[in-house]
Amino acid sequence: MQKLWIAAGVMALAGTAVARADVLVEFSLYTETSWTDDYYVADVTMTIEGIDLMGFLPEGDSTLAATVWIETAWGEFDFYNGDIEGSLWSADGGWGTLGFDFGVDALTQFGGGGNSINMEWSWVDTDEEPYFSYGLAVWMGGFAEYLGSEMLYIGWPIVETTIPAPAAVALLGIAGLASRRRRRC
Repeated sequence: MQKLWIAAGVMALAGTAVARADVLVEFSLYTETSWTDDYYVADVTMTIEGIDLMGFLPEGDSTLAATVWIETAWGEFDFYNGDIEGSLWSADGGWGTLGFDFGVDALTQFGGGGNSINMEWSWVDTDEEPYFSYGLAVWMGGFAEYLGSEMLYIGWPIVETTIPAPAAVALLGIAGLASRRRRRC
C-alpha cells in the first residue's frame, strides 16, 4: 500500500513539474515572405521560462523570464536576458493570437528596441489527430526598422523544444528507480 501512495505522489508532482517546463524556440527572420537566402536577415534563439507553447501557456497577459539571441546574416549578435510580456488570446472556432513584447530596453544593438513578435494560431481537432498550427508570424520594432522594414517575417520551420523543469527530470528518475527496484523484488 505504501508503494501505491509513493507512486501516486511521484506522478502528481511530475505532472505539476512538467507543466512548468521551459521552451526553446528557434527561427529565422526574413524581409519578404518568399523565405529565400536573398531575404534572410537573422537567426533567433529564445528560451522562455515556465511555459510550454504546445502544452501550457496561460491565457491572457503574463510576464515571463526569457533569454534571446539574435545572430545577423552579417555575423553580428544581440543578446537579452530579462522579462518579456507575453499574451495568448483565443477566439471561437479554434483561432487565437500569441505575442511577446521585449520592451524598449531589450535588443537595442540594432535599432531602438521595442521589439515584439505577433502570430496567429489555430487548433484543429481532426478525426485522426488534433494539431496546432501557426498563421503568419512577424517580428516588429527596432530591429525591423534598423533594416528599413516595418516588419520581418518569421520563417518556417519554427523549432520548439520543451525543456523539462529540473524537478520533473528528478521525479522521473525517482520513478524509474522505484520501478527498477520493484522488478528485483
